[in-house]
Amino acid sequence: MNRDFVRNLIVEESFAYGFTIAFWGSGLLLINEFGLLHTLGIVEYASGAITGFGVLAVATFGGAVDTVDMDESPSYFILAGIHYLSGLVPIAVTHGLIALAFGKAVTLFLTGMTVSICYNVFATFEEVLSEMAWRAEQTVLDEWK
Repeated sequence: MNRDFVRNLIVEESFAYGFTIAFWGSGLLLINEFGLLHTLGIVEYASGAITGFGVLAVATFGGAVDTVDMDESPSYFILAGIHYLSGLVPIAVTHGLIALAFGKAVTLFLTGMTVSICYNVFATFEEVLSEMAWRAEQTVLDEWK
């Protein structure tokens, strides 16, 4: 097995994997609650997901009409790619939204929106926690020198 290939594969697929777990898990909870969705329910869920990304984009970039240049390639913390929080918190939030019994249309829309927001916020949080763990490890290693 080519170790570099596997490393690159993990890095490239990590965030898509966590995103899939978040949406797939939440979607299964919705299907369990409301049955298989028809076109309108799917559009409600997808509209919420798109709205969530829009809310994040506007909050992060300060508006919706600027351009973004992303030439930089950030470092990657392995721990941040495991996605315990960003994959599982949206599922827990979906469970909570279903329990609130807002009705099918509102629940589908809010779930789509909160899964988008929760996944991205908690993926960022996982990155911060990973960086903190790395710094703590470096401090310990420096002290042992």
